[in-house]
Amino acid sequence: MHDYYNIHGYRGKIAEEKKVGEYRIACFGGSTTYGFGVEEQEAWPAQLGKLLGEKYSVVNLGANNQGIYGIANDIHYYEDLDFEMAILYQGETDRDPTQMRDYNFRGGDPFFFCFGYKPILNFYIKELIRKATPLDKNAEKPVFKGNNTDTELRAQVNQYYRDADMISQAMMNKGEHPYKDYINKLDKVLQNLSSKNIRTVVVCQPNAFNSVQQYCIRQLIDSKYLNKIEYLNLNDLFDDLNAASFDGMHLKKEGYLQVAERMKLSLFK
Repeated sequence: MHDYYNIHGYRGKIAEEKKVGEYRIACFGGSTTYGFGVEEQEAWPAQLGKLLGEKYSVVNLGANNQGIYGIANDIHYYEDLDFEMAILYQGETDRDPTQMRDYNFRGGDPFFFCFGYKPILNFYIKELIRKATPLDKNAEKPVFKGNNTDTELRAQVNQYYRDADMISQAMMNKGEHPYKDYINKLDKVLQNLSSKNIRTVVVCQPNAFNSVQQYCIRQLIDSKYLNKIEYLNLNDLFDDLNAASFDGMHLKKEGYLQVAERMKLSLFK
């Protein structure tokens, strides 16, 4: 297995055929699901799987820069995983309230689209590129520097989130609909999962500046999927998100453990 993705295009060991009594969970999202900046076993899907125990298998289908457009395709690509539950970890990539990001990490690769396999040579090349700032140039894996040199990056991320929330608030004040394309695509994703009787949870990742986007998500679920689709808001998980993260967005391993613990407590009572 490659440091970033296996030959089937997702992070972690290749999921084997399900055993009798095994409950499989598929985790969809962007880099905060993938676990950019931490080891594979430190990302929240892997930590959730460890907390839940042997009867559960948790597959990390997150991908850097992947938004709801790509997730919609991923659900189709990975149907053969036969998962009973889907967790959509939202609030990172699709933050532009005026348009939806149409990036498709896996389907955009002609080889994967045709054969279902992800060549890893390009990941090796990207690995060399990723050894540039703000990542540690001496690191073999994508881990952030351990000191406080990411302050500027953290400020930029926070400003980006603030700006997105301010723009979406202004749009609502004008009677416009922020995140319209995103919500429409999310609606189709939820319809698809619901029609297959797959337990689905939309999780709002920790972020202090995503109130409008999360309001739109919650409004969709309450109006069309009440008692069908679950919603979990993690905005209250950290007193200081900056301290728990590398850059105000990507959590440290301890932060992802707290995410996994909250999910276990809230979703698997």
